[in-house]
Amino acid sequence: MVLPKINSLHRNYLIAGLLITKLVILIALYSRMDMYDYHLYFQAMQNVAQGLVPWANGVPIYYPPFALIPMGIGHILVSLTGSQFFFIATMWVINAACDLITTFCIYWIGLKLYNSRTALTAAILYATGISIAYFSLTKFDSIPTCLATLAILFTIYGDSTKGYAASIAGLFTKLWPIVTYPFTWIYDGAKLTLISLSILITSLAGMAILMFLGWNTFLTYTSVTYCNTIPYAANQFMMMLGINTQYGNIILLFHCLTIAVIAGVLVWFYRSERTTRQLLQACLITIAAIIFLSQYRSPQYLVWMMPFAALLLADSTKGIIAFIAVQIIALIEFPIAFYTIYTNDQYLSSYTLAFFVTIFIVYGAMVYVAMQPPIPSDR
Repeated sequence: MVLPKINSLHRNYLIAGLLITKLVILIALYSRMDMYDYHLYFQAMQNVAQGLVPWANGVPIYYPPFALIPMGIGHILVSLTGSQFFFIATMWVINAACDLITTFCIYWIGLKLYNSRTALTAAILYATGISIAYFSLTKFDSIPTCLATLAILFTIYGDSTKGYAASIAGLFTKLWPIVTYPFTWIYDGAKLTLISLSILITSLAGMAILMFLGWNTFLTYTSVTYCNTIPYAANQFMMMLGINTQYGNIILLFHCLTIAVIAGVLVWFYRSERTTRQLLQACLITIAAIIFLSQYRSPQYLVWMMPFAALLLADSTKGIIAFIAVQIIALIEFPIAFYTIYTNDQYLSSYTLAFFVTIFIVYGAMVYVAMQPPIPSDR
């Protein structure tokens, strides 16, 4: 696989934009940096260091085993230095490196869609995303997002085996990047090759064995309800209208809707021309459905969509505005509005429902714009 050379000026713009944005967010929101997740990661590694499973002693961490690799590096540095700051610093460096890789991937993928100027625009959108920067400093999601983006990059540049491998690595890191696998397989011609079948069967068998051995605590998410979701908002509207139904029925309805959307996207993409743009659109719609139709949603999940959104929105002014609007409203949702108008499981204000409806509309508008045909002059 041979990737185009990145213009040195473009490369410098991207690196500077990414690092400056993170620094600005760190300074501006230092007092609002939510390090709860990093605290959990460190506790999990303390358990592992004692020969226990990561979730021992009541530590609520539910990631697959590959997630422990970056956390383990940080824990080793803490053991060597005696300072827990090195755990946070290690996660910052690894996340920043993954964001930089993702940014370059966006640029290279963009060259398959647009001219170099628009490809640079897409990469800059991601590199300077303020919510992306915040969650890179406080969460873990830059790493699986990088793997998912690599899966797309490898596939469209003709190295589908590495693309499958990146998807599988994402599965063992945070599950969701596996959604890229069927779409990259269809993009590659839907060929039942020995390599594609072997990678898929081996990985799924490995995950099944891990779950059988007890690495299945992530399934507890299926019983968790957060109030920042579309199902919860729908239930609130139904109560306001005097429609009485069990919340479990609403959840079941949305689970069925999620399955229907994913199945529909798979059929649409299989029957489509299978262009690079359609590949990105299929991934974006699927990830958005998983995030927003679930009864559980963490704000940092927006990072999952952003590489695909940046690539699909960079060719128009309204697309760029939609991307920036999502970045702003996502930062307002978390950390600014958290514990002000809502917590994980309850509204704290009479305006909270309207606030989340606004969020869903902004996200929906972004996805709608991303699904529009490309501007012909930029092909």
